[in-house]
Amino acid sequence: MSVPPDATSTRDSRIEGHLPVLDGIRGIAILAVIIVHVPGFEVYGPVERLVQLGMMFGWAGVDLFFVLSGFLITGILLQARGGPGYYRTFYVRRTLRIFPLFYGYCAVLFLVLPFWRGLGTPGSAELTAAAPWYLTYMMNVRVALANGWTGASVAGTAFFWSLCVEEQFYLIWPATVARLGLDGLARLCLVLVVVALLWRVAMVRSGHMFAAYVLLPSRMDGLAIGAWLAIVARQPGGLDRLAARAPYAGAGALACLAVIVARSGYAGWDSAWMVTLGITCTAITSAALLISVVAHQRSLAHRAVASRALRFFGRYAYGMYVLGGIAAVLLAVTPLVGLVPARAFGSALPHLFWELALQLATTTVLALLSWTILERPALALKRYFPYAPRHTMAARSGQTASPLSTP
Repeated sequence: MSVPPDATSTRDSRIEGHLPVLDGIRGIAILAVIIVHVPGFEVYGPVERLVQLGMMFGWAGVDLFFVLSGFLITGILLQARGGPGYYRTFYVRRTLRIFPLFYGYCAVLFLVLPFWRGLGTPGSAELTAAAPWYLTYMMNVRVALANGWTGASVAGTAFFWSLCVEEQFYLIWPATVARLGLDGLARLCLVLVVVALLWRVAMVRSGHMFAAYVLLPSRMDGLAIGAWLAIVARQPGGLDRLAARAPYAGAGALACLAVIVARSGYAGWDSAWMVTLGITCTAITSAALLISVVAHQRSLAHRAVASRALRFFGRYAYGMYVLGGIAAVLLAVTPLVGLVPARAFGSALPHLFWELALQLATTTVLALLSWTILERPALALKRYFPYAPRHTMAARSGQTASPLSTP
């Protein structure tokens, strides 16, 4: 395989080896996703209103995953390209990370549930019709065509759309990285950011709100920004240049998001301004956080993000993301949620925090079971598929890009 000449690159110890702080970032992302899926609650005052807005914005956890994924995947590919088995090694290792849990879930969804609901029933027919879209990682396309979750996703798995985006990204990005030099790849990333924003604007103007949210072209800005960070950080002084500008970029993006929320009084993704400019601003904010904590290893922010608690949730983020819907179903059939009344001490917050704690605990237990039974045994097989010796930094470090990082 012929690789075009690269721009000057360098090795920076801050982006070599396993970076615990990136596990912490993944932990922040999965906690945000869990928070946004907790059911709504009554607002009795300004405190509840602020909490409600914050929870609405939990959808941004997926954008943080996308930026992290672009950063990690591109870094791994840059280290591996030019070596033997570039494509085979990448795809085998991705398969071992993603497929066991995903297709195990699909086996239950499409083989067990139809019998549980009864063959020939509308519910079973719905599952059968949806199966090809899930099994080929095209559920996000089905959502876009339906212009909504209803009728497109089944059994509470609407969140699988982001897994589809990641998998589609994996199909095109290795070949792209292999064929372009660093300068050309960096320019392409910036072009993709602009194209993604313009695509979302076009989708919204044509009435396709969900296409603006769930399709790969719609979300390439987050992935491309993460990839661009990985490229620039590997150039001489690149990480420090990024870190110097990150606070300004992050502050500007946050200010833009604040204006969008203030004008509409709504922090969900499904408003015209948020699903267009807001997603790009969220990706920029995520990128600023990532670079700041990676570059400034002695900062308070780095220590906070690299805390043991966040790294714990980051390690099991993929299982928590995939199994969060099952946790919600399990809780719904138990009396536990009702142990704290919907309004206690004049506020809905005690019940909210109780329900959130239950959701987090149940999801974590399921993720630990998934890790033990499915994921860890599959990941152990990666040792048979190492990257080429002269490109082993990413492989040797153990710093993996989860399917949400993915996921």
